[in-house]
Amino acid sequence: MVMMDLTDDQLIDVIHRLLTNGVPPSAIAKSFDLDPTGIRDIQSHIRVTRYGTDELTEAMNFLIWDAYDSALTLMHEGTPANKMRMVGLVLSRSISIAGRQSPESMDKMRDFLIQLAADVGNTPVAVSEPGPFVVAHDN
Repeated sequence: MVMMDLTDDQLIDVIHRLLTNGVPPSAIAKSFDLDPTGIRDIQSHIRVTRYGTDELTEAMNFLIWDAYDSALTLMHEGTPANKMRMVGLVLSRSISIAGRQSPESMDKMRDFLIQLAADVGNTPVAVSEPGPFVVAHDN
């Protein structure tokens, strides 16, 4: 049998390669007649080494913040076309959350977006009264 010819280090290397290439831990455990818990521990170690965590929610949280950092860098240091694309994306997303904001936070968001548009275009932005499709409030 081939497994008898493998040292423990060689077997761990084979398991590591199989996990790295997407073979499920349960399939590896069944194929080599091993405890699935040990295989999952190796998989966890691979994920921590590769991604810094083996928790999917932590990894997604990291990706979201990394994407946020990239978007900020693009808005501040990118070409004018990239800046405008990012500003457009921010504006379109802000519309979807506008209904859930307090009047004070809406004022802050509007001021921020006006300043952002002015900074990106390096031109003054004319501020007018809200149009008929904008929710307005009295201060």
